Order: sequence, then C-alpha cells, then structure tokens
Amino acid sequence: MIEVDGLVAGYTPGVDILHGVSLSVGAVEIVSILGPNGCGKSTLLKAIAGFLLPRTGTVKLQGVDLAREPVHRKVRLHGVGYVPQTDNVFGALTVRENLMLGGQGMSSFPREARIDELCEQYPVLRRRYRTPAAALSGGERQIDLATPPPPASPSSQQPTRAASSSWREPSSAIEITSPAPAGPLTFLLLAARAS
Repeated sequence: MIEVDGLVAGYTPGVDILHGVSLSVGAVEIVSILGPNGCGKSTLLKAIAGFLLPRTGTVKLQGVDLAREPVHRKVRLHGVGYVPQTDNVFGALTVRENLMLGGQGMSSFPREARIDELCEQYPVLRRRYRTPAAALSGGERQIDLATPPPPASPSSQQPTRAASSSWREPSSAIEITSPAPAGPLTFLLLAARAS
C-alpha cells in the first residue's frame, strides 16, 4: 500500500537527511521505524505525508506516485493521516473544536457522526469536550484529534495505541485508510526508543 523508493529529502538546500530510503508497507500491516534522535525518522514520515517535498525518489500509495501531491489532496483523496509526535492539537481550542477542525473536509453530518464515534470509542473525549486541548495528556492528544479519517473509514487508533503503549517516548504515525468501510488499514510508526 505504501512504497517508498530512493527517497532523498532534507530541510536545507544541499543538506540531505534522507539518502535514498526505500521501504514497503502492505495493506493491513504495521511497520515500525526505530532509531536514535536525529536519524531521519520524522523526516521520512513528513516526506511521505507531503509536509516535506522530496528532492528525488517516489512515494507510492496503492501504486500511484504521490511524492509531489499536496498534503490536503493526500488527506482528502487518499486517506493519509499524519499524527505528529508533538504539537498535535491546537491547545487554545477545546477538544470539540479540535475534532471539528480535524474534520473540516467532511460535510456536517458525516463529521458529527465521526465525532460521536470517536467519543463513544474514547469516553475521555466526551468528558473533556469543552476543555482546552492543551490540558490533555500526550496519549489523549494522539486519539485522532487533529486527523479524523475520511468518512466510512474504519476506526484506526487501537493498533497505534496498543503499539505505542510499550514505547517510552511519544510516537509519530502515518495512517492510510481506504474509503471502503472494511478497506485496508496501514500504519507506519516510529519511536526514538523502545522499552
């Protein structure tokens, strides 16, 4: 489902962080990338998600090269979700406002249904609905607040939560969901240090 081939990327012209990275993540598969701080894990996820334009290489989702596709199109058309390690909520906004913002590409009824689904699945969200998101714990912030999946996508946080419970440091993740109700689910996770 995700195929990265020969990816070269960096933040400063002439200074590459990624030097020809290749990997493959199949449908209904979880792949973890482990490594020390500064080795390029977050850079890889940002390049795949579209927040960083690769200098060379391909990022294929379901066989289509999307390396130069804008982030908003990856989210809306291809079901790509990126959950950053930090700064993953708008702290001054309430939990509900974050959920509404995360679903801004959805029409009103599906967005409300998705918010209700998340609140049912994670009761802490309903209890803290009117609380500023800055008051949430790091784990609570990772509950799909900023990136609800597209309508009719399967719920997808349980694999991330289960995998990250053994990590000592917060993780970042890329989540790819199919628009089909029972479609494939792919996760690419990273952690700086595993327990």
